[in-house]
Amino acid sequence: VGDWVERGILVPGPAGFVRRDGADAALPDDLHAVWTARVERVVDGRPDRGLALELAAALGGAVRAEVWALASEELGAVVDPELVDVLLGAGLAVLTEEGWEPVHGMLRESLLRRAAEGGRLADVHRACARGLLRQGSASDRGRVGLHLLEAGDAEQAIAPLLEVARATWLAAEHAEVGRWMDAAARALDLASRPEPDPDRVRLALLRAAMARVRGRLDEAEALAVGARDAALAGRWVDLCAMASFELGFGEQMRGRVQPAVAHLQRSIAEAEEAGDEAQLAVSTLRLALVLVDAAELDRAEVEATRAMAAMEAAGRLLGAGNALVALAGVALRRGDLARATALARRAQGFFERSGSRLALADAHNYLGEVVRMAGGLEEAEEHYQQALRLYAELGASDALMARINLALVRMAREDFAGALSELSACLAGCGARLQLVAVVRVFLARCAAAAGRWPEVSEHLEIGGEALAETGFVDPDVGRCLEELARMPAVTEAVRARAAELARTQTPTM
Repeated sequence: VGDWVERGILVPGPAGFVRRDGADAALPDDLHAVWTARVERVVDGRPDRGLALELAAALGGAVRAEVWALASEELGAVVDPELVDVLLGAGLAVLTEEGWEPVHGMLRESLLRRAAEGGRLADVHRACARGLLRQGSASDRGRVGLHLLEAGDAEQAIAPLLEVARATWLAAEHAEVGRWMDAAARALDLASRPEPDPDRVRLALLRAAMARVRGRLDEAEALAVGARDAALAGRWVDLCAMASFELGFGEQMRGRVQPAVAHLQRSIAEAEEAGDEAQLAVSTLRLALVLVDAAELDRAEVEATRAMAAMEAAGRLLGAGNALVALAGVALRRGDLARATALARRAQGFFERSGSRLALADAHNYLGEVVRMAGGLEEAEEHYQQALRLYAELGASDALMARINLALVRMAREDFAGALSELSACLAGCGARLQLVAVVRVFLARCAAAAGRWPEVSEHLEIGGEALAETGFVDPDVGRCLEELARMPAVTEAVRARAAELARTQTPTM
């Protein structure tokens, strides 16, 4: 530690020393010599033992006997059956549920340095990759890619790293996605492929999706536009469909219904041209959800039913659950609360089986909406709080909608002061999402009216009305608040007329 402080590798942080960004924390020579001496006593002049230990260090984490043996075979070595006992006796290993692991990270680092100084490190990593492939566990695909990358085989590393990045994204493990995307980007850079490159497009679309989930919509749009331009240049119609989908999703999050519909219809046409049934189903589903936002209910029902059939046929639990959410949205806007509740609960079942915490958070948020409209305020509040907990764990921007819904619970309890405070905080987080700006401004107008703050009522109503007109968004809560505002005896005639005019735009299209 003293060596690292002297070399500026460790610097003071809020809770002690932290590693300086970009610092090389290579093991100091004196510590390496200490660990090397202990290792050499275990190796005892037997080359296979030394190689086996280097392979164990490269494998990282808990060393599983089967993979360790397979990796050793790749280098023509055999793991000495007594080696683990010798390591345990020397205090160099600890047992774990999966196998064993080096007693300290410095021992692992020293063994890797031993392999590098012997000119074996690249071969060691290749052997680890081949051993993992022979072992055949799908969960090890990312490790295969990382070993290939460390071996200098960047071209071969690209496919598994991208595969795991996408799988991690689909599982909503957002904290891990960045790691895999960065590794894939490094592999692509080292491979020096000519542009445009389809894998770079795939990576850009993953980055766009992550930016969208984080609420960074401008960044997401720029990445998706660049990806689509590259896909067009390469004539990769399937990737064009994916880019159009991402652009449509982004427009939906901004609350711009018509641009979202246009992008998604183009995505559907491109997916059909490419024969990409999976993307066709995903784009159809997203179109259905946008049409629900626009209250084009008959169209939304047709598209959601089509998407549901495709998702169920493919065994895609998340997609099927989201199709049920779209159908529940149709029922909710038609006033059929019993059907909306039944569909939302079915969707929750699909999401629970999928294992996606993000989807489960969405389900709680949506169930809260359905239950609230049926008058179950306490149950609705529980659903919203559960959604908020899950969104917070995942770092997802969707948490804002659950907070807005909690404010609606307060409004239903006539706690307009509490709702006003909550909604004012939400307004700051809306950013470029005009759909949210619209609903928050309308709800703020209703709360401000309850407090007799009439100048604020006019301001919120005007800005909210402009956002509603630009987005084409239709929502029963917005319509109800506007109608309540128009009926309040103390409002001015100008506010009454404007509220009534906007309320008429919130009628669903059958």
